[in-house]
Parts: sequence; structure tokens; C-alpha cells
Amino acid sequence: MSKRGRRVSPKTDGSSIPGPPPYLRDEEKVWYQHFADACRRSAYAVGIDADSIALAAQRKTRLEMLRSQFFQLKESQHWIVSDNGATKAHPLFGEIRHATREVDMSLTQLFLTPKSRSSSRIGGVREVPQAVETSDPQKAKILKLLGG
Repeated sequence: MSKRGRRVSPKTDGSSIPGPPPYLRDEEKVWYQHFADACRRSAYAVGIDADSIALAAQRKTRLEMLRSQFFQLKESQHWIVSDNGATKAHPLFGEIRHATREVDMSLTQLFLTPKSRSSSRIGGVREVPQAVETSDPQKAKILKLLGG
């Protein structure tokens, strides 16, 4: 129950995110639903494009596949020794690092990281007060500076 005179901010903006696109594979559709639900819960669904969620789902699926491939390697295969004796990490290390960065970038674009939510000035439609218009030039100047 809210306090008297205080308006409760809704947890959703009322917009809907369509279901997963037909071109996604089954494991990608699972991640699509996961990210779509997270966008709905965080009230940032208004600015989210279904293709962005699909891309995040594809990236997350790729990351999980690379991780499973890495865990199937024997520990002795984690490092590669060249003919001249130089030791370097298995190429999957770099691929996993790159895929992790891509997933992080997608989550940031979907406003699913704490930092992206706090730095964003957008939110659900009902969370952001509507612009106020005024005929007073002083108030109009202040509203313009405040972004209203």
C-alpha cells in the first residue's frame, strides 16, 4: 500500500515484446524469453527492439557453446606449445573472451546491467514525467535546460 499523496510507479511500461523470431534455434529461443522477461521486469521494454533481444540470445548461446567446448578439453590441452618452445593459450580462450564482451555489450544495450540502468535517462513510459509546456519564457528556458 502506498502512502497518501504518493503515486506508485509501475514496474512495467505496458508495452509488449513479441515472441521469439522464427529463425532462432530452440536454445536461442530459451535465452530470448529469458532476456525479454528481464526487460519487462526492469521496465525498459519500451525502447527495446525484438532484434536486439534476438541478437543477445544468439550471442549468449554462442558463449555457452564455447564454454562447453572448453570444458570438454583436457587440462593438458589448455596450453599449446609451438615448435620453437613458445607456450600460448588455446584459441578458445580468446574466443570465449570475445564472446563474453559481445554478451556484455548486448546486456548493456538492453539496459540489463546495473551500470546501464543507472546511466540511462530513459525508462518505462509511465516512469518518465511527461514534458510540461509553458508560455512563460523564463520557465520555458529552465524546462529546456532540464530536458523537459
